Amino acid sequence: MQQILDNPIYHALQTGNSSFAAGTIQANYISPDIGLFAGLQHNTAADLRALYDLLPSKRLAILFTPNPIDISDQWDIKMQRPLLQMVYEQEKKFQPNTQAIVDLTEEHIPAMLELTKLTNPGPFFQRTIDFGNYKGIFQNNQLVAMIGQRLQPYNYVEVSAVCTHTDFAGRGYATQLLQLQINMIQTVGKTPFLHVYPENPACKLYEKTGFVERKEMMVYLIEKK
Repeated sequence: MQQILDNPIYHALQTGNSSFAAGTIQANYISPDIGLFAGLQHNTAADLRALYDLLPSKRLAILFTPNPIDISDQWDIKMQRPLLQMVYEQEKKFQPNTQAIVDLTEEHIPAMLELTKLTNPGPFFQRTIDFGNYKGIFQNNQLVAMIGQRLQPYNYVEVSAVCTHTDFAGRGYATQLLQLQINMIQTVGKTPFLHVYPENPACKLYEKTGFVERKEMMVYLIEKK
């Protein structure tokens, strides 16, 4: 677990998300209409230089690292902050109310973009849906809650884009969607994990559902000069 989850982007682009990946063994990245993720094999200065050589000018990249790293002055640092990584390792089977949950498809992309813009669960773009397994809840033809899957390094699957419209908070929608995703991931023999900012109130929901803190990581948003 340690080697894989300490470097989840890199390993995801080598394995479960390899169909989206470009680059080399040393540094990889995905199309910006899907996401801004980039992975470095060992998170060294040499790896970062390799990524720099691969990307066009002004391209943004998101890095997850297990410890702080030095970012060379070839990059503009747009953001750097701690990021909590949590893992779900219980074998409990949930029975969420799935009556109102629907599969989100191409036709729902505008609604997904609107909801994520309002709630800001993390970067979400026109083709982020390609990560797959997005589920949502509608009220009066409005998407009010959603969830999906994102990074898939080896036997781990990241739960992502957990969000609820502020007007519909407190109704248990996030819990229903989270429990459904856990069931889906475990049914195929994999382990759910997620990333959240330590100060995010959603940490309490994740803990209540059974996720445990694994490690405080670092997240960087950098731009090639």
